Parts: sequence; structure tokens; C-alpha cells
Amino acid sequence: MRVHGQLTKYSPPILVNVFSRRIGKLFQPALKDLITPRVLPRPSCFSPTLSLPYSPLFDKTKDSMEIQKTHLQCRWTNCFEGCPSGWTSVARTDKGARGDERMWDNTGCGGDAQHTFCCPPDSEQPKCGWYTHNNGHCKSQCPSGYVEVGSNFQHCSNNDNDYQAACCTTDTNSMKLYSQCDWAGGAPNCDDGECPSSMKYFLNSTTGSGGNYCNPKSVKYTWNGNEGTSWETRKYCCDDDDKTKWDDCEWRDDIGLALADGIVKDYCFSGCPDDKVRIAMDQHRDGCKGDGGKPMCCSANYVTKKKRSYTDSESRLESEVKAFMKNPDCGSDAYNFKRDLEGMDFVGLSSEEYNHTSVLHRRFDTSRQAAIEIWNKNVASVYKNFAVTKLQSWLKKNPEWKEDGMVDYSALLICNMGIFDDKIGGEDSELSCEYPYPTSCPDGEAECDDEDSDVDDEGGNLEARSLEKRAGPRPSRLYYRDGGSLLWQSFGYRSSGEYPIGHPIWNHAYGLRNADDCLDTTLGSQRITTEAGRRPYAVEHYIELNTILGFLNNGQEGALSTGGRPRNPALPGPFLEALNTPMLRIAPPMIGGGASSTPLVRVMNALGSRSNDQHFMVLIQGLNSLKSRMWRDETRFKKINTMMRADNPNEALRSIRSVITVMNYLNDPRVRPHMVDTSNEVRREWGLVDQRWVADGNEAVYVQDWWDQWFRDRLRHIGTTNTNWALSHIADMRRLWAVRTGPNVTPTIETLDKLKADATDMKIDMDDLD
Repeated sequence: MRVHGQLTKYSPPILVNVFSRRIGKLFQPALKDLITPRVLPRPSCFSPTLSLPYSPLFDKTKDSMEIQKTHLQCRWTNCFEGCPSGWTSVARTDKGARGDERMWDNTGCGGDAQHTFCCPPDSEQPKCGWYTHNNGHCKSQCPSGYVEVGSNFQHCSNNDNDYQAACCTTDTNSMKLYSQCDWAGGAPNCDDGECPSSMKYFLNSTTGSGGNYCNPKSVKYTWNGNEGTSWETRKYCCDDDDKTKWDDCEWRDDIGLALADGIVKDYCFSGCPDDKVRIAMDQHRDGCKGDGGKPMCCSANYVTKKKRSYTDSESRLESEVKAFMKNPDCGSDAYNFKRDLEGMDFVGLSSEEYNHTSVLHRRFDTSRQAAIEIWNKNVASVYKNFAVTKLQSWLKKNPEWKEDGMVDYSALLICNMGIFDDKIGGEDSELSCEYPYPTSCPDGEAECDDEDSDVDDEGGNLEARSLEKRAGPRPSRLYYRDGGSLLWQSFGYRSSGEYPIGHPIWNHAYGLRNADDCLDTTLGSQRITTEAGRRPYAVEHYIELNTILGFLNNGQEGALSTGGRPRNPALPGPFLEALNTPMLRIAPPMIGGGASSTPLVRVMNALGSRSNDQHFMVLIQGLNSLKSRMWRDETRFKKINTMMRADNPNEALRSIRSVITVMNYLNDPRVRPHMVDTSNEVRREWGLVDQRWVADGNEAVYVQDWWDQWFRDRLRHIGTTNTNWALSHIADMRRLWAVRTGPNVTPTIETLDKLKADATDMKIDMDDLD
């Protein structure tokens, strides 16, 4: 892992946004089954020794790019196959051609099929033919300017011991590699041939390019004549050019088709993989029997390069890239630019067809190639594992980006390049936000308190309660300002251990999506299918049980939870007393069944009970306990300041990440509807109370309207206070770490920036509340 020095200062956010637009426009027209970071990377901690030289004036000597073009080579198809889509079968142009005859050859196909010689799309066609049959007295000499690409001796007299050669001209790019090689000597004395001094030996074959006739070196006598057991071999010789050559060659015998009645023991199939070219075929190699053959299959390595000047757009792009990498930081607010990300084209994988093999054969347009060159030259030179090819390969093997979509994931990559450079390179990060226990409880606790259980609403410590007890009724007491109190209790509900496996509640057990990854604040869920799998989870109310106590306490004070003034007067003492009496003489059944005329009984039932359990969820214990403290506005983590100053940042990052994840839980589209329905049900109960109170001759107190104002104010307060808590601790920790050196500095600062982006303005969505 790289050691970094002190932080460089931020690049202006406007520059980052420029990049997101500029690069996006360049890459968007390219492949839709490839992803592209449209914004440039931001290494947070960046050693001055790694900075790129930059002058605001563009360096005219480098204002050009090298364009590479791969030239596919003409090739024989496998038996029973036609030319690939877009390819063209080559016409036979020798004097023996019949009409529109193509270059066909049945050598190695078992007698009833054929190979076709095909050339790639958009390539100039070579001239080809068979030379020469000569009424069975075959002569295998190719015309001047032609080269042998295949051979056949099936129609030749054995007395002449020669063959027909398939010969083609070589003045086209699609025949370039054939032009650099040739077969030494001639038939049938094949061993006599030697490679010329200008060429090097490449391979040998007892049947040359396929149907060459070489003398047998040894024979055995059989009932129908002599049978060869070993043969002379023909040498294939090639120019010694590392950049233009047949490459990655292998003898194969396992590809292709043949008629069943033509296959014998030790039959060799004469086909090559789709991405390789057959340059020779040996019908006797390694004991091949029958009418098949063992082909030599090679990759065609022929790339031409030329330079062209950058366009004005590309030149501006490189200037911007250099300026950014000179002072490389997205800034803490840089994640806002991810909304600008649209085209994801040059790094790989934005569609469901990300793994389609056609990706390997696409031809890049030049503007896209310029973008890749600019990226690799200026970005991958600093973060070596962000070279486009490495990034593509890593993303294909790690498709975790699919969960978030490539737009958001690319923002994660480019704004945390210090972390991902190590990850892509296979280096273990010292950062880990995984809790020591499956419950995700803080301070190394194997289990933590259930929701509402940190402190009894009557003041007693509930720490010792068992899981069964924690799900039982809980008392709440409201103390009047002029003395006396109001006591009521919640309903009991089933603990996690009472919900059997297979109950719908276990279809979504909520927790951290990726507990180890400090960058991931996303809420995760999984289906629990085992008894042991239930243990880390607690059954939870979205609206905490202590909420009603808070509401009534603020109501008697005539203030909202944030201290603001409501539009209604304070709730009077007699009204509060009446809430714990059977004042609702004729009331509808409670939600979930059951009956009561006492308002507080009905309201607490609306929050959840054994009969009204439709809005309970299961949340990992650590987040559940933290949610209760966040809801109460109590200390989130007692040792957070010590954590932030520690040499190891994991515990502090883990704590901050958990607060953000809880807020994501509260806003999750699967979870929030439970809050809306529960609040609306509580509101309906207050509406019944309003009607009865006025019907009994009392002055209206508008408790339902009180709830509407107070609950929204409470949700805003929860969002604001937890946003402020997270942002202030992130800022404090960033200041502490900005002056440090060491391997953890870059990933820690990058993680804090990501957490800041996720923590900014964590509002609870209040849509659909009545």
C-alpha cells in the first residue's frame, strides 16, 4: 500500500463538474455495453512527488494521438461452417474455376464437408486459386506474388507425389501475416527444405498446410498394402517480427464437426476456435487416424499505428485532465456531480450484455480512443491499476456495481481511487468497518439493547431484561408540571425468537449491505432461513414507543420538540387525564382486532402489538439500538472522540457509517411506508379523541392537529440533528487526519469524503403523511 504525505488542497468543484460534462460528451457515443467514468479521479491524499507536470498552455509537442487499428486476417472456416456474419467467401480465380466457385477445401473434414476461405468485413479481397491440377499431374507451385494458404492431394495422381496448393495474393492487410511466412522446400522430399536466412523456423507438419504429400520415413506391411507409420515434415518459416506475427499458437484436435460414419478411433477434428486462424494442418500428428487432421491455430497479431492531431475538443480535455491531476481532489462535495453522469462507455459493463464476446472485437471510434489515451497517460500513470484494460477486467470479475448502477458506482470509483487502486491491484486494505460481532453492536458487545430499552421511560435500567422481556409491555410516565403523573404502558409484541422461519417478516431482515466496506452506507436486506440466522436481529417499531411520551410532554408545555411554537394552545391537564380513561364510550374495533375505549390504549396499539403486528420489521441489533438513541436524541457513541483520535480509524468510521445507514433505513422505500401507515393510524385515534372531547361539552384542543405538527417537526429534528452529528464528526476527524502521514491516510480521507456526501441533508421523507 502506498504511503502518502499531507493532503493537497481541493480542486475547485466547478472543475470537477467541467470534467463530468466534458468526458461524458466524449464517451457517451461509444459502446453501450461498456462503462465509462465520465468524471476524473480524485486522489484525496497525493504525494507531491507523484504530481504530474502541467503548464496552463497546452504542450504542442504532445498535441497528437496514436491511432491503432487491428487487422483481422482471412481464414479457413471449420468443417460444415459458412463464413462468419459480415465476412465474405473468397472467389476462386484460377483457370480451373467453374462459374462462381469459391475457395473450398474438404481436407480434414471426413470426406463429406468442406472448409471455406473467408475474409473479414470491409477488407479488400485477395485473388486466390488452386494451383495446379494439370489433369491429375498436380504441381504445387504458387504464381509469383501468391502464397500458399492450404493444400489438397485428393485429386492428384499418387505417382507424381505432389499436391494442389491454395494460393492467394498478399497485397492486402487481411493477408499481411500470410505474406510474412512460407513453406520451405517442396513435396515429396519434405525434410530437404530449410528456412531461408531471412526467416526463422516456426513449425513443421507432415502434411504442410493440410494436404501436402510428404514421403513416409517408415512403413508397416498390412493385408491391403504398405501403411506409413512416420513421415517427413515440411517446415513453415516466418519473418522475425515481434509486433506483426502469428501469436499464441496451439495444436488442437477437439473443435469442429464430422459425420458419425467418418469418425474412427483417434480421429482428430480439424477446427480452430472462432478467434484463431488455421495456418497448418497435420493429418498424421500424434497418431491422428481417419480423414481428419490436427490444425495449428494462431491469433493474428497485426496492428497498424498512425498519429493524428487531437481535435480542439480532445485538446481541451487533455488540458483539463492535466490541470485536475496537478491538484487532484474531488472535494468533499464532489459526489453531487454523480447526477451529471450519464454515458458510461469506455471502461466496460453498463448493460446486461457486459460479458458478450463481441466486446472483444469492437472497433473504437477515434474520439473514444483519444479519451482512453488521455486517461491512461494522465490517470493510470499515477494510479496504475486504473489503466482502462485493468479496470475493465476487474469490473467484469467484481460485478458489485450492478446493485447501484454504473453511474453511482463510477462516482464511487473515481472519488476513492486510493482505496480502489489497492483493491484492484489485489492489496488488502487496512480499513474495515465490520463489527466484531454479527449483531453489529458497538463497544465489542455480543448483544445490545433492544429498541426503547436503553432507559426505561420510568427511569429504570432495562439492560438486564431478556429478549422475551424486552418484547413485553413497557411503562411510560408523564409528569405534570404542577405535580402528579400519568402512567400507561405499551403492548407486548413477539420477539424475534417467536417469529418462526418462513414467516414473511424474515423475507427482509435489514442490516448493513456490506459490513466490511466503510464506503458503503447502503441498507441491505436478506432472507433468513435458519434458526441461528435470527439471533442477530431485533423486532422493531419504526415509530419508537417513547414517541407518545415525548408528544404528550411537549403538548402540555405548548411547544414542539424543537422548541418551536405550534398553532394551538398547550394540551390542558384535564384532557391529558382523560386520555387514560374509557372516554370513548362507543369506539370502533382497534386495528388488528380487540376493543378498548381508552385513548392511550388504542394509540399504543396503533404503534404495534401482538394482534397488530403488520408494521413490525427486523433490524440488526446494533443498528436497532443506535436508531433508538438517534430517535431519542441521546449520545450516539460515548467514545466517539477517542475513536477519531486513534491510530486505527476503523471504529470511528464504522460508527459514523452506522448513523448514516440508520438514516437510510428510515428513508428506505420498503421501510418508510410502515412509518406512514402507523402515524396515520395514530392520527385517526387522536381524531376520535377530538370528536369525543368536544361532544362531551369541552373546548376543542385539536390534538389531531397537534400530532400533525409535532410528528413532522420531530421527523425534521431527527434528520437535522443526525445530519449535523455526522457532518461535525466527519469534519473533526478530517482535520485530525489531514496532518497525518502513513498508509491509512488516503483511504481514511477518501472514506470521510464519501461519508460526508452521503450524510449531507439526511431528511426523512414525509410524503403521504395525512
